[in-house]
Amino acid sequence: MSEGTPVKVEKSLKIGQKVDVCKDGNKFRGTVAYVGTTLFSPGKWIGVILEEKEGKNNGTVMAKTYFSCKNGHGMFVRQSNCILVDDISDDTNSGAASTPIADEKNKSAKSYQLQALRKLLLKHLIKLVNPMLRKHQPQKKIQFQALQEES
Repeated sequence: MSEGTPVKVEKSLKIGQKVDVCKDGNKFRGTVAYVGTTLFSPGKWIGVILEEKEGKNNGTVMAKTYFSCKNGHGMFVRQSNCILVDDISDDTNSGAASTPIADEKNKSAKSYQLQALRKLLLKHLIKLVNPMLRKHQPQKKIQFQALQEES
C-alpha cells in the first residue's frame, strides 16, 4: 500500500499506522499512538500524534496521559474520522520487507506509550511509597524524591 492511496478504515487501527484525520472540514496527517477507551468520553477513541501543530493536547486529557507528544500535536478522534494512509503494522505487511522509516515511526509511537506508562507507574509508586516512608522512616522520603527527579 503506497502513501498516496488512502484507504477507508474497516479493521481496527493499530499503534504506528499513519492516518489522515478528517475533522471539522480539515485534514491532518498523523500517526496512531493510542487505541482504546478513555475517561473523558465513552466508546473507542484513537489518539493521533499530528505532524503539524494542529492538535488540542499532548496526549494527556483531564490529567490522564494516554500517549505523549509535543503540546498541540495530539488529538483524539473516532475511528470514522481516520483514513489509513500507510499501514506499517506487523500483521498487515503481507510478508513485505519493512523499511527503516516505517520501523522508526513504529518505534516512536511505542516509545511514547512506554514513556507515558513509566510516568504513570512512577506516579502511583510515589503515592504508595511516600506515606509508608513518612510513617516509618521520614528521612528516606528525600532519597525517593531525588530518584523521582532523575527519571
